[in-house]
Amino acid sequence: MPAFDISPKKTRVGWIGTGVIGSSMVGHLITAGYSTTLFTRSKHKASGLIDRGAKWAETPKQVAEQSDVVFSIVGFPSDLREVILGANGALFGATQGSILVDMTTSDPTLAVEIHSLAKQRGVYSVDAPVSGGDIGAKNATLSIMIGGDKDVVDALLPLFSVIGKTIVHQGGPGAGQHTKMANQILVATNMVGVCESLLYGYKAGLDLPTMLKSVGPGAAGSWSLNNLGPRIIENNFDPGFFVEHFIKDMGLALAEARRMGLCLPGLSLSEQLYQSVKSKGWGRNGTHALMLALAEMANIDWRNREWRWLSGRPPRKWMSLDCPQENPAFIGSLGWLGNSQRQAQTVPIQGRNSWHARASNSQDWQWRSSHHSRKGVLTRRHSARQWIGMSRRGPMDFAPWGRRVNAQRCQRLSMSRSSPSCVNKRRDGSRSWLAPVPTAPLKQLS
Repeated sequence: MPAFDISPKKTRVGWIGTGVIGSSMVGHLITAGYSTTLFTRSKHKASGLIDRGAKWAETPKQVAEQSDVVFSIVGFPSDLREVILGANGALFGATQGSILVDMTTSDPTLAVEIHSLAKQRGVYSVDAPVSGGDIGAKNATLSIMIGGDKDVVDALLPLFSVIGKTIVHQGGPGAGQHTKMANQILVATNMVGVCESLLYGYKAGLDLPTMLKSVGPGAAGSWSLNNLGPRIIENNFDPGFFVEHFIKDMGLALAEARRMGLCLPGLSLSEQLYQSVKSKGWGRNGTHALMLALAEMANIDWRNREWRWLSGRPPRKWMSLDCPQENPAFIGSLGWLGNSQRQAQTVPIQGRNSWHARASNSQDWQWRSSHHSRKGVLTRRHSARQWIGMSRRGPMDFAPWGRRVNAQRCQRLSMSRSSPSCVNKRRDGSRSWLAPVPTAPLKQLS
C-alpha cells in the first residue's frame, strides 16, 4: 500500500504527454489544486498549462524526481517505452513508494513488463487507458479502465475522480489494456456502421440531423453516432482521436487476437478501411474521417456535397462571405443560404449587371456569374453543376435564398413584382420550401 494519502496539499503530480486528450486531463488536476510538473516533446504545446502554474521538466526522469504520482499518455508503445524505460525515463527518476500511471493505449505485454520492472525498484505501476475522446477529456467524463494491484488503484481514486467519471478496476497488470482493446474493437466496427448509415441517409434524400433525432436515442444509438455523427454532417473532422493512433490500437488488438488464436474479421476489415483513410492523407484527422474514404468509394465528394439545410446547419465554409467593400449590398438578416445569423455582402461586377461573392475561408467555394435575366441573377459553383438561385428586385435589393436540394428537382427563386420580399418556390413533388422568406425588405448599406 502506498505510504501516503493523495490530496492536493500533499501530492505532487507529474504528467508526461499533453496531446489532444492529455492536455485537458492534466488541466483538471491543475484546477483541482495539485502541484504539477510537465514534460512533452514540444514545450510550446504545454505553454497554456505552464501559464496556469505547472512546472516544466526537461526529461521524464526529472518529472519523476519531482513527483509522487507520474501519469503518462503518449502516442505509441515505442514512445511509452522511451519515456518510462529509456535512459532518461520516468522509472529511473521515481523514488521508492511512488506510482507510475500509464494512460496510453498500449501493448498489454508492455504494461506487464513495466509493472515487473517497477516492482523491482520499489515503485508501483498501473495501466489505466481511457475512452471518451476529446469531449470526455474536456468534460472530465472519461471511462478509465485500470489494471494493477487493487490497493494501489484504491489509493489513486482521488486523482482518477478528477479526470474521469467511470472508474473500474479490471484486474491485474495488463487488464486495463486488454479492456481498452475490447473497447477499440467496438469503436472500430461501430464507426463503419455510423458512416455507412449517414451515407445511406444522404443518398436517400433524408435530412441527416433530423434522421439522427430518430436513430440516436434508439437501439442503434451509440457514443460515436451521437457525438461524432453531427461532426461528420458539419464537415468537422478535427481530431478527438487521431486516425493514425487508432490504426495503432487496431493493430495491437489484432496482434493480441492472433496470439490468442482468435479470428476477428470485422476488426480486420475496419483496420483496412482506416489504412485507406491514412493513405489519402487524413491520418491526422479524427477517427470519423472514415466517412471521407467511404464516401469516395461511393463517388461522393462528402465535403462538397449538396446540402439539405432546412433543419440543419450549412457547412462552416458557407457561413460568411468576404468581398470587396465597393458598393456593398445587404443580403438579409437570416444570412447566407439559410440559418446563419451572420451577414454577407456582394458587389456588382464592373461592367455587368450581375454579382460576385467569394467564401472567406476556402478557395473551393468561389461564386461567379453565369446567367442574367430580368428576374434575377443565377450563379453556379465553379467545377460543379449545382445551381444557386439568386434573385434581385433592384440594383441593391439582392438575395441568394435557395439552392438545389435534389438534382433535377429544384425550382429557381425570384422576387415578387409587388413586394421586395423573396418568393420561394417549392421543389417538384415536395411540400418543403427551399429557403426562408425574408420578413423585411432588403436595403442598401451606406
